[in-house]
Amino acid sequence: VRFGVYNLDPKRVSWVIEKMIAGWHEASTASMQAKPLFYIKAVLSELTWRGDFLHEKLLADFSKSLAHPYKQIRQQIGEVISLIIGVAWHPSEKPGLASPPVVPTYVKGFVHDLASVLKKTAQEDKKEETTHLHDTVLHTIIHTFVQGYSQGIV
Repeated sequence: VRFGVYNLDPKRVSWVIEKMIAGWHEASTASMQAKPLFYIKAVLSELTWRGDFLHEKLLADFSKSLAHPYKQIRQQIGEVISLIIGVAWHPSEKPGLASPPVVPTYVKGFVHDLASVLKKTAQEDKKEETTHLHDTVLHTIIHTFVQGYSQGIV
């Protein structure tokens, strides 16, 4: 999949990702749900910043599934979110160390929504959902640091 989108205009392959996004929801088993997420990650890693039109759509889609019951799916979602954060981050164009990086508004919105969901689930009595949600967030943070995208979450 990654070589199929190599050096192509991202809008020409958006239909492939649309099918993958729809496909992971329709699958019946955890491994069948994880495969499209793995392929989405491969395509996004090839498109990097050029796939920004897909980032917002994916983050909105994933925000509903952060507390997925299957660990494999939560890990794949965390890795895709980590990749999106890493490729969406841009260093500031202003000279000097004190200038903050440029983070797209859809990433800021996702982080804000995530913080409110974390606060809401902590107040409610949904221990399993809270555990799954914290597991996804922790895996995203760990993967972000391991892959060298730490500047995106700092």
